[in-house]
Amino acid sequence: MEWSANPVYLGRGCHGVSAAAVAYFGKRGDGLRSAEVAYIAVLAAAPAMPHPARDRDLARTRRDFVLLQIVKTGALSEAEATAARASTLAVVAPLRPCAAGG
Repeated sequence: MEWSANPVYLGRGCHGVSAAAVAYFGKRGDGLRSAEVAYIAVLAAAPAMPHPARDRDLARTRRDFVLLQIVKTGALSEAEATAARASTLAVVAPLRPCAAGG
């Protein structure tokens, strides 16, 4: 069975990782860094979470929790997670919703 993340709502009118990548970080989904992927993963469970431009501390805390969970699966090394936790979430400003259909 094939599963697609595209129908997942990720806040700000975004459906799918590609749309969220553009809306939140101004880049294609395949260009996301680990820290950005972790933040988008948080949105799948909490799409109403405050945008990281407004509440950086909450966004960082939730992102860091997801990074730790990814390390536990073995998909990310502790060193990679440490580097991701040290990075900032450089979000697109001003805040804007996804484009229609995204």
